[in-house]
Parts: sequence; C-alpha cells; structure tokens
Amino acid sequence: AKKAYLAFNQSNQFDMVEDDAGHASTKKNREAMYAFFQKHLDNPGSNEDEKVALFPIDELYVMTTGQLSSSIGSKFLFDVNLEIANNNAKILEKQRTESKNHLTNVKVKAKELSGFEEGKKTGKLIFSGRTDMDSWYLEKYIIEFGSQYVVPFICLRPKGVTHNLVIYIDDLKDKADQKILEIPLQLVMDGNAVIVPDLPGYGDLGPGYLKGDAYFASTSYNQWFAGILNGKSMVAIHAETIQAILSHCNAKFDFSGMELIGMSKGPFNSSLLHAAVCGTDFNEIVMIEPLISIASITLNKEYDPSFIPFTVAGGLMYYDIPDLVAACSPVKIAIFNALDHMGKIANMTELDETYEFVKNQYKSLGLEHNFSVVVDKNENSVLKYLTEYFKR
Repeated sequence: AKKAYLAFNQSNQFDMVEDDAGHASTKKNREAMYAFFQKHLDNPGSNEDEKVALFPIDELYVMTTGQLSSSIGSKFLFDVNLEIANNNAKILEKQRTESKNHLTNVKVKAKELSGFEEGKKTGKLIFSGRTDMDSWYLEKYIIEFGSQYVVPFICLRPKGVTHNLVIYIDDLKDKADQKILEIPLQLVMDGNAVIVPDLPGYGDLGPGYLKGDAYFASTSYNQWFAGILNGKSMVAIHAETIQAILSHCNAKFDFSGMELIGMSKGPFNSSLLHAAVCGTDFNEIVMIEPLISIASITLNKEYDPSFIPFTVAGGLMYYDIPDLVAACSPVKIAIFNALDHMGKIANMTELDETYEFVKNQYKSLGLEHNFSVVVDKNENSVLKYLTEYFKR
C-alpha cells in the first residue's frame, strides 16, 4: 500500500500505527487517530489524550430502560434460537416416527456433519514402558500421527485370563489423583484388559493455549467455532482417534475372541457414540454420567459450557444422543446416572421421555434387555454397578 501511494507522490497520505492490546483502545492509537482527523479535516490543536468528564450513560438512552428487550418486549437471541430448536425437535420427532430409514440416515448424517473421515488416522505405535503390578501390567504407548500430534494411552492387562477388552474414555486431567483411575483399575482387577487414552483436547493433550476470547468454564468456544469453519468437529477427531487406537491394539495384541466394550464417562458419550455409528464395532457400550441429550443444551438458556465441544453444529434436525444410541442397536447399551444440561443427575421422568424412542427401537427387535437406564445417587454406586455389570 505504501508503494502505491508513493507511486502517486502521495506518501504523506498514508500511515499506519499499531499498539499491543486486547479488545481495547490504547493511548497511542487514540492520539494517532486524533492527529489524523486534525490533519485531514484541517482542525488545529493538540492530539494529546485528555482526561474529560463523561456525561451520564442514561443520557444516551432512547428507550426508557436503555434496552430494547425490556422496553418494548423484543426477543433475545436465545428466544430466536429456541424457536429454531423447537422446530428442529418437531422435524426430528417426525423422522423418528415416520421414516423407516431414520437410523440409517443418522449414521450418514453423523459422519457428514461431524466431519468424520474413515481411516483418517494411521499413525505409528510406540511402546514407552511397562510397570509390573501384583496381578496385572500397566503398559504405556504413544501413537504418533505424523507431524500433527501424538496420542498417549495406557493399557492395563491382567496376568491371568482376560475376559473383555474395554476402551475407557474420560478427561483424566489430573494423573496424580488416584480417584480418576479407579474405574479402569476396578476393571482390570476384575479380569478385563483396559485401554485408557488421552483424547485430543483433554488429559495430557489439553486444553492447550489456544483459548480465544470466548473462554468459559475452561472451555474454548473459539476452538468449537474453528471446527465449524473447517468442517471437523471435536467428536469427529475423537471418533477417528478411537478407531486408530483400536486398530493399532488389534494389530499389537491378541484380543481375538474377546468382546469389545466401549465405556465413557461424562460428555465423552457423544464421542464414543459417534465412533460406534461411524464404524467401530463395539459388542457393548457403557456410559457413566453421560450427557442426556444435545437438545437439553439448546432448550435451556443456562447450561454447563463444558458440554459444547461434544456437540455437532447443525445436527439437531437430523439426530441427537438418543438417535445415536438407537442407531447402535442391537448392541447392548447401559446408561448410568445420565446428566442434564447443568451437569446434574437427571431424574427418571426426564430419562424416560428422552429415551422412549430408544426403548421402542430395542423392543421392536425383541431385545428390551439389551438397553438399560439406571439412576443411583449413592456414593461409590458406580464401582458397585460396574462390578455387578461385569459379573452378569
């Protein structure tokens, strides 16, 4: 630009001033702006920033309250979105009841809208150590996905007979806290091999420094927005990573003849279910404290921001968490202490309404016993439930 002005002998007509700040007007930039207007509007005087007495804010009011919404009953953006969400809910309910191909379409749309790509992750498996425990081994691995990133995971393997292979998905952000590994430890002591990965954005792979200016409750909305722009959601990245980990483990270990069980805690149920409908063949799925539905977020003005990365933009017209569950049928699925939009354990009435469609799907297959929903708020109920579940 400077060269263009110079070519016209007008280099004094172009200038640039910059200063370091966030969303702020700095003294340096303000004084440069004053000088610009003084020069080009022929307005003499000093361009130094002065302290002045500002007029009361209510002098700017046009409406009585200073807000359109409270003065004339306008709608907030949430109200507009709520109308769209309710309309999408009606469309989805119609698809559930009238379309014979609904669950097939759910699988197609889950791939398409999330940005999932089959066989996308093909990295290199690296063994990084083993610890010999009393009745099991703790083995550490890393999968190197070229120059993009690495995914660490541990594999807990019983020394005796191995009953099932479980991939356990959770945040695991504080490895020093023994409580976060109590479920995998219980599983391996019950005779199951357990793969415990850190998925991108979580555990040792998150949250990272790319927070952006929309950062709430340790959740970066900007990263979610970026996923919309590039057509690759966080759940698709997770689903691809789960697929890659299991592919490497099948090649590395002899898990033939075992049942593959997908297990998640918290909102990772969305990532796990997307992996399932996108081609990962689980024999069983267990979800502990999962998010009950994506619709519960859009239908409520207040919600837990940490759920946002596990949503797929534009998906609610075509599918929700219950549709992903139903699309996994006849796979055996258990839901324990599902969470509402605020991260509180949902009541049975809400659960019955949300999962009625799923129950009907399993009933139509004559496999009602393959789908169960449990609520138990007692302390240590999760470990007790899992022990009983794997004894069946």
